[in-house]
Order: sequence, then C-alpha cells, then structure tokens
Amino acid sequence: MDDAKQGEGETRLETLGDIKRHGYRLAVHCLNTACGRGRYVDIDVAIAKLGSTYRFAGKDGMRGVYGCSSCREEGRPHRNTAVHLHIPPR
Repeated sequence: MDDAKQGEGETRLETLGDIKRHGYRLAVHCLNTACGRGRYVDIDVAIAKLGSTYRFAGKDGMRGVYGCSSCREEGRPHRNTAVHLHIPPR
C-alpha cells in the first residue's frame, strides 16, 4: 500500500526505521518450554546491526536474528524465539 493510499490514522510498520519513528518496541521471547524468558530489543542496536530499512515482518523477518542467551549457556537450542511488536507506551 502506498503512503498516499494509506487510510487516515493508520501507521505503516514495515521496517526497523518505521518502528523507531513511530515509537513502537520489539520484544524477543524464548519458545523453549524449559525457559520462556523474554526481553526488549534495543532498536538502535538492531538498526546499527541490520539497517533501518530491514523488514522485520514477512516470511523470515526477525526469525533467527535473536537467540536466547540463557538457553545457549545451558546448551539448549537457542534460536527458537518469537519477536513481538509492542505498541508505544502511553
């Protein structure tokens, strides 16, 4: 959808730059049943690593970009994570 066709009041979130610009946050959650930890992603670090035009959604998106350090330290599979978009705090 072009920005010109975008409905009034809609926020377009496709890239890491969009997330930062609109004040949203990303959280990574470990899906390992022995763990379940989670943390917020430092969006500035993510942009420095991946670029502001990196598309966080889609087929692969952020899958495999962030792993669970606790599971890695324990020798468990550490790339079984989910990334969630959190609305801006009020």
